[in-house]
Amino acid sequence: MRFLPLSLTAHPTAWGLGPAGTEWQEPAKVADAPCRFCGAFAAGRQEAFHLDGDHNNGRSANLVPACTLCHLVQHPDVAARQRSVMLVWLPEISQAALFMLARTAQLDLLDAGADPTLDEPPPKSSGVVDAAWRALSALRAREGQARSRLLTDDPNVLGAALLALTPRAFRGRSNLLSGIRMLPTGRMLVDGKDIYPALLRAWAGRPDAAAKPAPVSTSQPSRTAA
Repeated sequence: MRFLPLSLTAHPTAWGLGPAGTEWQEPAKVADAPCRFCGAFAAGRQEAFHLDGDHNNGRSANLVPACTLCHLVQHPDVAARQRSVMLVWLPEISQAALFMLARTAQLDLLDAGADPTLDEPPPKSSGVVDAAWRALSALRAREGQARSRLLTDDPNVLGAALLALTPRAFRGRSNLLSGIRMLPTGRMLVDGKDIYPALLRAWAGRPDAAAKPAPVSTSQPSRTAA
């Protein structure tokens, strides 16, 4: 499968969806298939990515399946509410590749009983755990460089700035944001609960038995949903 390019964006129709970062999913809108940007798959959790950014355009040709992380590039305001990403300067790696790298390292920490957010050091040391910890720490250290370039570290502020661009400037946003990436923080707060560990296990094909697959982040609410 050829992966599609992935870049940070914002669109008026996608802004401010859901009061707490959760939106009702319509599974029939998108195939339950691997993410078209990074290849990640979690059964029942794939989300509809609008290729043109317009969330009022629900034509099948405009929708592709995406994992929750890749979908967040269209919803920086949701990412900020969930505290699920930080902005980093990392021009040497693509956004999708960064998601894949971070997800792998965070799963290694989770499997070892360590905190994927890096808020607490691993309780036990091992080659895998130490490598994952060092890799994520090095990636997080690039946050300051992103802040110095953008004058903010808030994805919500970045998204609002994108919305304020002229159409011509917006079309050139890839150049404006060259090197700016979203790095997963190891958490994803939805209704006060961190659902990210369950997502990591689902992406690895090991969903929590007690966890119910649920809409996660960014899909357009159904017009008939209560």
